[in-house]
Amino acid sequence: MLRFGSYCQQMKTKQIAALLTLLSLLLILAFSLSSLTPAAVAAGATSSQTCKFNASTIPTALKNYNQLYAQKHKPTAKKQAKAKLRPDVARKILFVAWKSFGTSNKLASSASSRNLKQANQESGLQGNIIQQPLGLNVGRNRAGGLFQVLPTTFASWKVPGFNNRFAPLSNALAVVNAQVNSQMSILDGSSGWAPGPGSNPCR
Repeated sequence: MLRFGSYCQQMKTKQIAALLTLLSLLLILAFSLSSLTPAAVAAGATSSQTCKFNASTIPTALKNYNQLYAQKHKPTAKKQAKAKLRPDVARKILFVAWKSFGTSNKLASSASSRNLKQANQESGLQGNIIQQPLGLNVGRNRAGGLFQVLPTTFASWKVPGFNNRFAPLSNALAVVNAQVNSQMSILDGSSGWAPGPGSNPCR
């Protein structure tokens, strides 16, 4: 009788251990999924990120436009009507930026429309504008470009070959990269923005 009782006790101990192991695995899985942002999930990201950016998807004409814009419109704190992007051009840039990260046409269309509102709020669609001095953002630390990106933020999230934050496409690519790979939602103009925790897999 004692042997049978001991056997039952051992079985209960093994069952409890198995249950605890299962709970641990479920907690790890839940934490892994929670680290993915709405933007990342929509873009098909996984918790072990690899760079999905593909520059070859960007039309050559748009790459040339990006470079010419930066050459023609130097950074300034003044509003310049001639440097303001037409909404359709800005939205095209954003659509292409999202597509370059491997997103579907549906997501790229939706996200670019929402991002357009953010860009309009941040810069008025003037890709060469620099933030007026504010708080700690003075001197070279001022935000700039289409999404008013800080120099340090741009350096962290830029993609290879697009190194000028005052070139509209380069600015947009860095911001889309941050949306896909850091803990932030798709920008829609409802508030200011800053990347959440995360790292740039495209360095």
